[in-house]
Amino acid sequence: MLGLLRFRELGCAPPDGFPLQLSVMSLRARALQLAPHLEVKTAHSSGVRSLDLERKYGRFLLAGDAAGSLAVYDASPEPTRPHGNSGTGGAQVARRQMGPTVAKPIARVVKAHKYAIAAVCWYPADPGLFVSAAYDGLVRAWDADSLQAVLDFEMHGRVYAIAISPVAASHGLIAVGSEEASIRLCDLRSGAHAHVLRAHSSPVWSVAWSPTQPHTLASGSQDCRAFVWDIRRMTSCGCGTWAAARISTCTTRPSQTLPRVT
Repeated sequence: MLGLLRFRELGCAPPDGFPLQLSVMSLRARALQLAPHLEVKTAHSSGVRSLDLERKYGRFLLAGDAAGSLAVYDASPEPTRPHGNSGTGGAQVARRQMGPTVAKPIARVVKAHKYAIAAVCWYPADPGLFVSAAYDGLVRAWDADSLQAVLDFEMHGRVYAIAISPVAASHGLIAVGSEEASIRLCDLRSGAHAHVLRAHSSPVWSVAWSPTQPHTLASGSQDCRAFVWDIRRMTSCGCGTWAAARISTCTTRPSQTLPRVT
C-alpha cells in the first residue's frame, strides 16, 4: 500500500484510485474479527446459505438455510445496564464480566421453501417486507410482521440469485438469476414478470443493482461472462468475458458512471 501511496504522490496512480482502494479494503478485511460482545444463537439445523442485514435500522439479520427454512435475528440487541454503577467505564467492565450478549432468533419460518434457499433479501425501503428464492423455482415475498407469504413468482428451474435496487424510487423490481439463460425482472407492485433480459447462454448465478443508478443492473453467468444492463432500454451496455472461471458473485461499486467493459 505504501508503494501505491507513493505513486499517487508522484501523480502516477490511476485517476479513479481503484488499486489503492482495493489495497485498503484488503487490509481491513484481514483485520476483521468476531464481535467480542455479541454471539448469535443459531436456529438452523442445516447449512446457512444466504444472509442479508436490513439497511434502515441495521439490526435485523435475515438467514435462509439448505433445509428451506428462514430465520430473523436481532443482530444489535440492547445491552443490559449494570446495576450500581452508571458510569461508562463501569458499564464496560460489567459487560466484560457478564460475557457476550446472546442474540437469539426472534422469528422463524420452517419449510418456507420445499428445497434449499439460495438467496434472501430485505426490501430496502421498508423492512416490513423481505424476499426469498430457492431451488424449488419460487421467488417469494413475505410480510415480516406476520411471516406470511404475500406474493409468489414462479421461475423455470432453480433460482440462484435475487437483488432489489437500494435506490430505486420509480420501480420495485426484483432481478432474478436462475437456471434460465436470462434475467427476469419481477415487479413487486403488480405481481407480474415485467421484463426478461437475454444475453447469457448459461444459467445466471449472480445479479447486482448499482448502488447509485436505479436503472443499472449487472449479471454474471456460468458462461464466463458478465453484463451491465440499462433496464430502460432492455439492452446490455457492457460485457466482460473471463475464459478461465465461471462467475458466481457479482457486485457493483459506487461511482458517477459505470464504465463500459470491453
